[in-house]
Parts: sequence; C-alpha cells; structure tokens
Amino acid sequence: MAAPETSTSDGTIAAVAKLVLSDIFYGETQDLRVHVNGVRNMVSLRGELDSLGIELVKMVLLADLLTAVTLEVAPSFSYPELVLHESTTSSLNHTRFGFDHPTPAVPPSPRTKLHSSTTAMLKDIDFLIDTVLALPSRPSPWDLQKVQSMSAWVHGRLLSLEATTIVTTDTCKDPTSSSSSSTDMNLLHRAVRLASLAYCRAIQSRRCFSQGVQQGHVVELAEAVGNVPLETWEGASLKTLLLLLAVALPTARDMDMQECCTLRTMMVAAAVQIALTDWSVVARTMSRVVELQAWLRGCLD
Repeated sequence: MAAPETSTSDGTIAAVAKLVLSDIFYGETQDLRVHVNGVRNMVSLRGELDSLGIELVKMVLLADLLTAVTLEVAPSFSYPELVLHESTTSSLNHTRFGFDHPTPAVPPSPRTKLHSSTTAMLKDIDFLIDTVLALPSRPSPWDLQKVQSMSAWVHGRLLSLEATTIVTTDTCKDPTSSSSSSTDMNLLHRAVRLASLAYCRAIQSRRCFSQGVQQGHVVELAEAVGNVPLETWEGASLKTLLLLLAVALPTARDMDMQECCTLRTMMVAAAVQIALTDWSVVARTMSRVVELQAWLRGCLD
C-alpha cells in the first residue's frame, strides 16, 4: 500500500471496510481498531468522504458506525458528514459488500403484527432514548432527574410485564394463527423485554453498555434473539433486531461463547441487509445508539 494511487483506490478502501465488518463478526477487536484507522487514513488521503462515490461512502459509514457501537467510541467521521449522506435513499450495490453474484429478488416477508405489550415496550424505549438525546448540552440537575424518573418508570413497567408467555393459541384473535406463530411472538416478546431492560439499566446507572450490561444478561439476550425465527424478524422489522442487538454488542465483542458469536453475526448481517434496501433506516438507528453511548460516557455534558 505504498503507492498513493493504489493505497487509496476504491477497491482498497472497500476491501479494508469489509475487513472491519469481518473483525466485528469474529470478535477481533485489536484488528478492528487497526482496520478502522486504516479506512479513516485512506479516506483522508483521498480528500474525505466527498471524494468517494455514494455507495462506497455508505459502506465506509456503516463500518464506522458498527465500530463505534462495538468499541463504544466516537465515530471516525463527523456527524454532519453522516447526516449529509444519511438522507440519501438509494440502496447499496450488492457487489460492494462482497456479493460476487447478483442476489435474486426475494419478496418481503408478510408484516408481523406485534403483540400490544411488545409494541408498548419498543415505544417506551424509543421515548426514553429520545428523552436522553433531547437533553441540552449542559443539562441541569432537574433535566438529569427527569431522565432518571423516566427510566425508573419504564423499568418498572418492564418488570410488571410477563417475561415469557403473552400470546396463546386459545386467546389469539387471528383464527389463521398457528401454535408456532404464537410461540414466535412469545420469543420475540422475551427478546424485546430483555433488551429494553438492558437499555433502562444502562441509562439509570449512566454506565456504558459494556459496564452496565453484564455478560450473563448478554448470553440470555443472545439466546432469546437466536430463538426467534428469521422470518419473524423480517416481518417484525430488522430495525427492531438492530436496536436490540446494539445494547449487547459492546459486552459481547470479546466473548467467545457461541451465543455471543451468533449475536455479533446477526448484528452485522442485519445492518448490511437493511443498508442494502434502505440506507436511511440503518443510519438513523445506529446514529441514535452512538449518540446515546456518547451520553453514557459523559461526552455530551
């Protein structure tokens, strides 16, 4: 990589960005730091993001956002740059992510109607995160107390909900629903509840995910997420899956347990899949998590 014309080419930058995704996938955090710094340096030599094509920009930003969430650090690229490209709705070209052959068009999974309790949990966590992100740059004690009160209230609601069974075949309103679909909804509910509790605990204690989310909780969440069939995630929203996995990723980054390997795999796969179809969704979702992590680290005070 000594020659500038080859060390900063589109192909070289794309190759190293793919290595970043691979490092997260396999939990190679030392290599991850090296490779993401390499991408940053190559883009800088090229003249920053504006000098790259839009598809390569998205690939670089996706790798950067996933790295920021995994390592709990600030993204390498500034937020204005990210917002500039976030609004672009064109999808990524499959070949940019290493798919050598065009993938056949797959019809979207039927939209899964979430149970009202599951929907309520997701709305509560979204509202709690929004409350944190809406804090002024120098929050007053009253502002911080408001976040604490909101977090405690959401946490209490989560604890009051059933941990497992929320839907039974007998009580399911849809006569076409099967026993397996009811089971899938219960599994999804459990995964959402575990992730929501993790967000609440991190915000209440204002500790980074890697400090506030214990390994045992990560394993439990990873098992819960892994038990939900893929078609259920696709029907419910891969964005939901991304949000659930993000809270556990920093703790799971160095764990060798099979469940944590699966969690990292699903995180990268979900992010890439969403980016291939709607870049703005993955950019907004990951940006909110990164900004929340900055607040947990005390970087927004």
